[in-house]
Amino acid sequence: MILLYHSGFFTHYEENRKEIRNTSLKTAYTTDDENVYSVSHYSLQYELFKNNLPVQATAEMTIQANNFTSNRNIPLVLNPGLKIVRIKDEHGRELSYKQNTLELIVNLSQPLQNGESIKIILEYRGDIDTRVVYLRRKEKDPGILNNKNENALLPTSTFENEPVLLNREYSYLLPESFWYPQLYNPYTYIYPDKAPVNFFTGEWSFDVPKDLTALAPGLLESVDSTTVSGRNRFQFNTSTPVKGIAFVAGAYKTYSMNVSGIDFQLYVSEKHAQIVEFFSEIKEDIRSVIADALRGINEITGLDYPFPSLTYVEVPLSIQWYQDEGLYSEAIAQAGMILLPEYSVATSYERDFKRRIDRTERSGEKITDADIKKSLFINMVLNWIFSDQMWAFGSRQIPTPMSSFWSQRVNFTGELYPLFEYYFDKFLQQLVTNELNFFVTNETRPTMFVDFGGGFDWNAWQFQQTFGVHIDTMYRYVRTNSLGEMRPDPESVNFHAVMKFKGLKLNYILQEIITPEKYKMVLQRFLNEYAYKNASVKDFQKICEEVHGESLNWFFNSWLYSTAFPGYVITALDAYKLEGGKQGVRYQVELKIKNGEKDPGFLKVALTTEGGQLVKRSEIQDNQELQFNFLSDDVPVEIIVDPVFSQNQNALRKKVRIPDDFDKRQAWDGIKVVNVLTEETGEIIIDDLDPGFKVIQLDEQRYFRPVRNQNAWSVRVMENAFGKYKFTYRLKNKGTGLMPAQWETDIPVSGVYDVQVYIFEMKDSGYKWLERTIATKFKYTIPEGTFVNAGTNNAVNHDKRTGEFFLEWRIADPGWNSLGQYYFEQGAAAAVQLSDDADGRVIADAVRFVPVEPGSPPDKY
Repeated sequence: MILLYHSGFFTHYEENRKEIRNTSLKTAYTTDDENVYSVSHYSLQYELFKNNLPVQATAEMTIQANNFTSNRNIPLVLNPGLKIVRIKDEHGRELSYKQNTLELIVNLSQPLQNGESIKIILEYRGDIDTRVVYLRRKEKDPGILNNKNENALLPTSTFENEPVLLNREYSYLLPESFWYPQLYNPYTYIYPDKAPVNFFTGEWSFDVPKDLTALAPGLLESVDSTTVSGRNRFQFNTSTPVKGIAFVAGAYKTYSMNVSGIDFQLYVSEKHAQIVEFFSEIKEDIRSVIADALRGINEITGLDYPFPSLTYVEVPLSIQWYQDEGLYSEAIAQAGMILLPEYSVATSYERDFKRRIDRTERSGEKITDADIKKSLFINMVLNWIFSDQMWAFGSRQIPTPMSSFWSQRVNFTGELYPLFEYYFDKFLQQLVTNELNFFVTNETRPTMFVDFGGGFDWNAWQFQQTFGVHIDTMYRYVRTNSLGEMRPDPESVNFHAVMKFKGLKLNYILQEIITPEKYKMVLQRFLNEYAYKNASVKDFQKICEEVHGESLNWFFNSWLYSTAFPGYVITALDAYKLEGGKQGVRYQVELKIKNGEKDPGFLKVALTTEGGQLVKRSEIQDNQELQFNFLSDDVPVEIIVDPVFSQNQNALRKKVRIPDDFDKRQAWDGIKVVNVLTEETGEIIIDDLDPGFKVIQLDEQRYFRPVRNQNAWSVRVMENAFGKYKFTYRLKNKGTGLMPAQWETDIPVSGVYDVQVYIFEMKDSGYKWLERTIATKFKYTIPEGTFVNAGTNNAVNHDKRTGEFFLEWRIADPGWNSLGQYYFEQGAAAAVQLSDDADGRVIADAVRFVPVEPGSPPDKY
């Protein structure tokens, strides 16, 4: 087989040629909006392994000049293993040329004026030089070269087992291998965000050995095959513009059917044909399942499947080794043609069928073989054909047809083009994946509330699996690098993570802001107006605003240029029982939530009741507080706030407490801005994740005495714990008092402060095991400051002799509990220590210093 791949930052063998090339060509070929030259049509004849030559080809190109007065030189690129035999114009006159590695400069007999076009015919032959390809290696993939130098081409001789080749058994040619002549623009490779793509029509003829079948992407509208002199010839035509052409040939057996006007095709290796044939008795079921899936895509996204065929090609499993995260949309999947690793067809479904048979026999379940096969095929549709990503042996595979809606029909250019080119389509596929079960299996639709919060309501490990970096690393990176300032860097994990992160944010929030129905209209209009054209982020924003009817500058500017993230804190949650409703009672729930950061955001708030779920959505400006009011005839249970892509790493969840007595207030349902924002109180809070929290080692290390494990105070996550954006606490088994936890802060203003500790509620939290094992009393000390008086909290006892405070956690009220009042001088280091000397587990969460009489010392000290 041949597998050729590049990272999008192509240069020649010699680094110094980049500067020479850029200097000599930039005057003639520089343009902001359009390539200087464009190819409108190709006519290509390709012969493989004929007359002892791997490749013999003739390419006719119709080239048009744009954006300059006149020029006699046409710059092309061609695989360096392919050598030019001759070049002629449409009148049969030979043209001079200069071929140097990839560069091919064609000299015209007459200057080509702006707007004029010319046909040139190139004849060439040779073998594909695999050194054009960039291969990316993960550390544990021993067979693949790790190419650190992006300007170097990989020499073939470095591979012990040659993974990139063109042979008589299997061939796969990508546009990026330059197996046919293509226009060259220096900005395409040096400044890729400035490079528009050339769309073209054409005819392609492939002559291959008689035992091979040739195929090409789904945009090709017709195919004709003949056998001449013991060889197979395949003719493909397209009047629909494409921006590249791939070619696959192998010893295939073909299965096809018409599904809703689309040719559904499966190309399977002859040695695996029997595995596919065992589905033959459910042919009509297969047709129905595929039709349901295509209908589902249309209803979910508003988009029709855009290609005349949907082709799946079985390929050697080794192809999965050459995926490059974020760059595959133009590499190993072309429009309407998807590669299917041979493992999935040859092994998995035969294996799964046998397992199902065995299981039904053991259980006595009455189910036919046809029903089992249909179930397996539905699984194939959901997990392979229309899934958001494909898997084989734990490795991600090629993208799905949904990806082709974007990567093949519209080319994104300008700043941030990778955001759309690589990740925008993933959001569409995510929508499809979430709901496709409903259309294919008629199962219940998923709940309307889907959490897309800062960490997708996942833990840090799950976030890292999705985006490739730790969530805290993501936040740090984005705070110093706005999208508008980023340059495309395919080798950067952070670059891809931010693009994916912000790409999902763009689409998800836009859908919520303008409503899902209007978002479908945006997709339809955008695809129609910019189909087979180059488009920028500004073009997309323009369509969004026209459909929405309002300016979206606030959102796009924040999304592109902000280095901040919104962050949300629930400031109040109240519930009231009112007269009225179906049963004579209705409930009003009032939630206040504040965005305390310098970046606007978007909120989705759901009230879960015994009868279902009520959802409200709203944008929220920076430093703004909103009130969400819900009216429900059903008993409220819980409020869930989806902090869409914010510093909050989890959804905010609060149980709703219903009072016994009725309230006389006026019923009101809606969202409003709180008129008076919460004033600054001067209070100081130190949480267990803040720099002011630390674990102290009281005993010294002597001789062979080991240093105590600082991680003994383990970090635990709990929704009831205190936290601004992360809700955590520290937990330690009982000790001897030699490893206390300490909260410390500098006092900004002299005065009396009420010192308080936070006690979270364990009731109905699923933490009964913790409540049973915690210590009877927690021992606190305040080393500095002057004691003024003790608090009135019954759960706290103060030992005046030792100055220690003992708090009984089980009887303390949830929330802030006062230890007592202390006077601190300005600049003093105020601290609270919690001893691990206890009869059970000890919990450390947060401490608060609340000013009582700032600036005036009391009489008692």
